[in-house]
Amino acid sequence: MENVSIKGLVIAIVITLILNIVIGVVGLTIFAEGMTEESMLAIEKQTNFLLYALVTGVLSTVLGGYISARYGVLAPYKNSAVFGIIGILFGLLLATFDPVWFDVVGLLSVIPAAMIGGYLVAMKQEKIG
Repeated sequence: MENVSIKGLVIAIVITLILNIVIGVVGLTIFAEGMTEESMLAIEKQTNFLLYALVTGVLSTVLGGYISARYGVLAPYKNSAVFGIIGILFGLLLATFDPVWFDVVGLLSVIPAAMIGGYLVAMKQEKIG
């Protein structure tokens, strides 16, 4: 795969995974405040928590697409697209499809979100060049 930065992809994946873990822990603390143990077990099915996870997941995917594109300077869109494909593979491995809408929207948003990251890099390169 010509012009694809493996280093950039690995860095983007690691940073995105760490960020998602931190965001998940923060989200649990925010949404679990004042909840009983029973409701804590069901937090992952609550719409407000799922929307939080979806929005923050999309934002972290934009960041991952940006990072991978920054390292793949010669082909920013290609690098962010590869990052997005890897993100879809991770998403399919972790998907529970309960609720279905969450996993479907999450999977459908990965490539566009990653490509936004690539777009930001391409626009920055255009201004410089």
